[in-house]
Amino acid sequence: MIGILIKAMDRLNAFVKYVLGLALIVMSIVTVLQVFCRFVLHASLPWSEELTRYLMVYIGFWGTGYAMRHNLLMRVDVVEQFLPKKHEVAYLLLLNLFLIFIFICVGWAGMNMYLGGYRQVSAALRMPMAYVYFSIPSGAVLMILNTLAGLHERITPKTASGSGEKIPS
Repeated sequence: MIGILIKAMDRLNAFVKYVLGLALIVMSIVTVLQVFCRFVLHASLPWSEELTRYLMVYIGFWGTGYAMRHNLLMRVDVVEQFLPKKHEVAYLLLLNLFLIFIFICVGWAGMNMYLGGYRQVSAALRMPMAYVYFSIPSGAVLMILNTLAGLHERITPKTASGSGEKIPS
C-alpha cells in the first residue's frame, strides 16, 4: 500500500517538476519581453510584473514541496551528525512531525486566504486573487505528502530489487 502511494507521489512530482520548468520558462520570456518593450519600444507591459510575481510564488511553494522529497533544501544537520545511530529514527520522526505541523499551519492560513481571495481582483491581470493564493494550500499539501514520502524512504531499510534482502550499507 505504501509503495503505491510512493509511486503516486513520484508521478505527481514528475508533473510538478514539468509545471515548475514551464513556469520558469514563461517567467523568463515575459521578463525579457518586458525589458525589450520598456527599453527598445519605450512602452511597458502593465501585466508582466504581476504575472512574473505570481509565477514566482507558485515556483516557491510548489518547488519547496518538490524539494522536500529529494532532500534538496538547505539545512543545518549538526544534531543529526552527532546523534547516535540508535536515535536517528526517533530524531527524524520528531523533526518531520514538527515540519508537518508547520506545513499544516501554513496550509490552513493559505486556505483562509484562498477562500477570501475571490472577493479580491489583481490590479493588472484582473483575475481573482484566489488563483494566486491557491499556491499556498496546494504547496503545503505537496510539502506534507513529500515529507511523509521522504521520511518513509529514509527510515525504511533498503532492499535489493524485489528480493526482500537488505542492501548492505
